[in-house]
Amino acid sequence: NYLPLLQTQRRVGITIRMVPDTIDGELDVAALRQMLKEDPTVRLIVLTHVPTNGGLVNPAAEVGALAREYGVLYLLDACQSVGQMPI
Repeated sequence: NYLPLLQTQRRVGITIRMVPDTIDGELDVAALRQMLKEDPTVRLIVLTHVPTNGGLVNPAAEVGALAREYGVLYLLDACQSVGQMPI
């Protein structure tokens, strides 16, 4: 997901902000909430649900709830999830 976003940034000038991870490597939901509070211009959240086969599972439902709360579009890449967990 990151390369197409970088290409879009170069082409039309979008701003990409990375959300920090927790110590366990998951997306830090509290940090995302703070970013959304501080920046009302956020238009899209992009998250890879299961980014590797190492057992990491990002908190997709929590991120979706935040996206709804703040009226932000949410793109969840769950392609890798299918082979690793019930969908």
